[in-house]
Amino acid sequence: MHPTDHRLVRIAVIGDASTGKTSLISTAANDTFDARPPPVLPVIKIPPEFSPDHVAMLLSDCSSSPENGNALDLAVQSADAVVICFDALRLVTLYVHACRVTTTHDADGIPCSPERASGLSGTRVCSGSTPTSL
Repeated sequence: MHPTDHRLVRIAVIGDASTGKTSLISTAANDTFDARPPPVLPVIKIPPEFSPDHVAMLLSDCSSSPENGNALDLAVQSADAVVICFDALRLVTLYVHACRVTTTHDADGIPCSPERASGLSGTRVCSGSTPTSL
């Protein structure tokens, strides 16, 4: 690719509350760690000069608040890539977020839902096309 060709990649950062979504974006944008970032950042543009392939990035900090569900769905639908931040001690939440992003059904063809996820604690989680043991 020629250095003057610019592409744009939209990245939605989603996941559980207090898992570092905002810190991750803030650190990427400012090249420094902010110990006290704001609750949610506006969309951040990383210029193409910061990527070896000259790819500009739009990073969307998606709130985990239930009242922001529509905005989260819109951000995921318009994203080229999604980063999921989750609490490793609560892997069942990965299932919920992964199903929101990938499909409306898990690898077994069963519809994804919070109700199904709550029954999966310690058993399986949606991971690509193959469920994984927790």
